[in-house]
Amino acid sequence: MREGAIGKYRLLRELGTGATSVVYLARDEFQGRDVAVKVIDAERLGSEGMMLFQRMFMAEACLVGKLRHPHVVELLDAGIDDHGCYIVMEYVEGATLEKYCAPDALLPHPQAADIVYKCCKALGFAQRSGIVHRDIKPANILVGSDGRVKVTDFGAAVNKKLIDVTQISGLGSVAYMSPQQLAGHTLTHQADIYSLGIVLYKLLTGQLPFSAGSLAELAEQIRDEDVPAPSVARPGVPPRLDAIVKRATARDLEARYRSWDKFAEDLANVSAKAAAPKSTTLAEKDKLPALRALPALKGFSDADLTAMLPGTAWRQFPRNARIFSAGDQGHSFYLLAQGDLSVRRDGREVGHVRSGELFGEAAYLTRGRARRSEDAVAVQEAVVVEFNPDLVWVLLPAAERRFEALLQESLARRLADANARLARVLSELPAQETEI
Repeated sequence: MREGAIGKYRLLRELGTGATSVVYLARDEFQGRDVAVKVIDAERLGSEGMMLFQRMFMAEACLVGKLRHPHVVELLDAGIDDHGCYIVMEYVEGATLEKYCAPDALLPHPQAADIVYKCCKALGFAQRSGIVHRDIKPANILVGSDGRVKVTDFGAAVNKKLIDVTQISGLGSVAYMSPQQLAGHTLTHQADIYSLGIVLYKLLTGQLPFSAGSLAELAEQIRDEDVPAPSVARPGVPPRLDAIVKRATARDLEARYRSWDKFAEDLANVSAKAAAPKSTTLAEKDKLPALRALPALKGFSDADLTAMLPGTAWRQFPRNARIFSAGDQGHSFYLLAQGDLSVRRDGREVGHVRSGELFGEAAYLTRGRARRSEDAVAVQEAVVVEFNPDLVWVLLPAAERRFEALLQESLARRLADANARLARVLSELPAQETEI
């Protein structure tokens, strides 16, 4: 292991070795945090390899500080010193997705779907920034010890807004490449969709869909054969997941998913069927008394509440189910009728929602322009009332201004609680760590 420091980062231990780089756990003393530092091993690169690496290094370095998403490993810094080039990134303690692709370590189907759902959200965000990853595979997806899912290694990525996107020989991993990528065609996000479809297949079955004696034979299979249904290799995989894999890995671009949002939506429906919301058994006649009993709605008359009811959806969530996730779009707001929710950011709890409280205010107050920044997760079985503002305001026009005041008040209270928690944390730190 290399010792000492690179740039301003003190190297602690080696995390892993790749074909052309070594990744270290390091300490950023200035920021007081652990980071991962990828150091390029120039000795392993020939002259052609060095030219390719320079393109990859610049592609990744250009993304420093730009790709900020809950499911993307954040790039923090890039530099060159006497020993070579390095990329500094967020440190995620855990393992790569390869761990869960082993036949004896496969995850339950809904959990596999949930991981790929989060990757869809990350790569959809990258696409909106003009980025095609081009090297999606289990080794480039991290699963933190706290359950966080993060896409990493954008070294093979290119920005479609800056240059024409064509396949560069040597980039990517053949088993996960789309037919278009193998043929050297201009690439779009649909190449990444295909690759993530292969990742999903391996997560479900513990094996790749094609095997061959050489890379040339493997490439021929990918170009000429359809990916078999996962249930053929692993009986018990539900038909809905078979259909998702089929559409994600379609050889014809017209048949393949055209958007990350649709891919994610279909995956979310798998999780929803297994573990997330179901309609409550609460009778219509009982919904009005239930709303009337909630403190947040005490200013509304029975007539108001009755008028609004058709604009609401009542759902029951089991323990650990997501009500919504960071990165989701939408402008509905919610009322917790029963239970307790945990509000999480990057896997860390940042707040609570208790029975009778409103939540999801920010997305509504920005009229859906801002994506949700946090996950809302049921701590125990919960009953949630979702308000569709487009419908509620038609049913009861006077409700709009009153709800806006309630939502602003709720958001202000939540921010005050967050500031109080931060103040408590800072007060517990040693004095020298809080000095500026």
